[in-house]
Amino acid sequence: MIHRCVRATLVAWCAVALLCSGAALNPLQAQEKKKEAKGQPFLVVSVASFERLMEDADFIFASAGRPELSEMIGGALSNVRDLKGLNRDSTAGLLLFLDGLTPVPIGFVPVKDIDEMMKTITVGPVTTNKIEDGLYEIRGGRQSLFAKISGDYAFVSQKQENLERDLSDPTQYTRRLSASYDVAVSVNLRAIPKPSRELLLDFLRASTEASLQQRDGEPDSAFRIRKAAATVNQENTEMFLTQAEEATLGFNVSSAEKAAFLELVVTADPKSEYAKVLNELGTSRSRFTPLLKNSTPLTASAALMVDKNGRKFIKELLTVAEQNLIGELDKSASKDETKVSPISELFKSVQASVADGKLDFVAQFVGDPPGPFTFAGGLTIAESEKFNIGLTEIFERLKGKSEFESVQTNVLEHRGVILHRLQGKRVPDNNADRLFGKDHGLYIGSGNGILWFAIGGENGLPVLKSMIDTVTDAPADDNPVMPAQIVVHLSSWLGLMERPDGTANPVVELMRESFAQGGGTIRAEIKPIQDGMQLRLNADEGFIRLVGKAIGKRIDQR
Repeated sequence: MIHRCVRATLVAWCAVALLCSGAALNPLQAQEKKKEAKGQPFLVVSVASFERLMEDADFIFASAGRPELSEMIGGALSNVRDLKGLNRDSTAGLLLFLDGLTPVPIGFVPVKDIDEMMKTITVGPVTTNKIEDGLYEIRGGRQSLFAKISGDYAFVSQKQENLERDLSDPTQYTRRLSASYDVAVSVNLRAIPKPSRELLLDFLRASTEASLQQRDGEPDSAFRIRKAAATVNQENTEMFLTQAEEATLGFNVSSAEKAAFLELVVTADPKSEYAKVLNELGTSRSRFTPLLKNSTPLTASAALMVDKNGRKFIKELLTVAEQNLIGELDKSASKDETKVSPISELFKSVQASVADGKLDFVAQFVGDPPGPFTFAGGLTIAESEKFNIGLTEIFERLKGKSEFESVQTNVLEHRGVILHRLQGKRVPDNNADRLFGKDHGLYIGSGNGILWFAIGGENGLPVLKSMIDTVTDAPADDNPVMPAQIVVHLSSWLGLMERPDGTANPVVELMRESFAQGGGTIRAEIKPIQDGMQLRLNADEGFIRLVGKAIGKRIDQR
């Protein structure tokens, strides 16, 4: 097993681009010899260095309590000559150029001694042939690859003519990536020729056009929502393809921070509308920042500016929801009556909230593992008093309906917030009882510009009151910018993953073992950067431990 892992590592190191190039080749690629191409690569794949990957493996296996696995891998390297001929401290990867829409992939590996590297490659079922100084053919099975030595690197492609282009030092494209990530993929949208970009956009528009037609038997409301979503997706995709400059996806393991992260960074043309949209992501301040200081099993929050496309979709969604809700609650009402109904006023309040483009909300699971928990949160809205009048009207019309166990209006007024309660029919052996407790229900109400809600049992109301108090009593300036984040303490949820008899499947048991020493938290964050945005997913040492133990268990089984 270890021998195969090392062999796979060698292949990935010496020919990662070659494997990618086979998958990336377009069937439309011209057969005639291409002239030397200029310009930057459209896509760059960067692997920081072999030694850096080995250091990550050492850290992962040590965290998992399996340091012997690193020794096994190190020992197995002797089967591939310890990668002699390669510079194990330098970057390897792939450069993907475009000739029109035809991809031209060229892999690169750092070379210390070309003769030794060729001997290392032939450890497997591979033969090499020196065509001329600095140019080699590598044969494996029925396929040939060509390698050209330039500077400290060997550039490899499936076609010899692809190597006739001016291949500069690849570190000019990878230096920034390898400084931040162990492995990264960067797409340079500026490298797409304008005619190719227009051809791609025409294809996407044609693909979207089919989804804008109403399907047989599809309700009008469902069609309107689907059409609005498809339109917004098309507009956002066009904005990205025409105004974005670069998109980078990178992964890194840090032994110093005892964590790992996956990061997506998008930048746009500074003069574009897209850059304006991204720069405005973090311009809103949240009223719920004080709640983010609490450590809960799960917290999700956002204080974002919604762009015009997003506002357009939300407006259509609310319009459809208003028509359907009013129609269901009062089917006998005339159109004139619905226009002045309290429920209509509720939706006017929400529409007014969307009009300025500010989205500010928080949602948390509160409680101690293994539960029960309370799911509670808040959303800022305009004209919250009008909203509550419409909400009260909805609850009044729900009273007496067979679908509900209990419908109560004005169950409590707390700090200017009027709360109502709704409880559905209880279902025996319902998983919701394990999560929220028996006799759980929905508390909802608004006041002081915030819509509050909570789903829970006997702790539901106390939790909601505490959240209202925390936000109401917070200093006015205690609200720094916090665009969007989700924090999940997965260790808090393991109890709910058990079977009714208290046992758990092997995956849950492995998670419990990995998190026993601490950790088990995932954090996802969105924040603006200059003319762009960054989305990062962080995992602490508990998850690194989990990965190491899972790999070790797999090796043991083999």
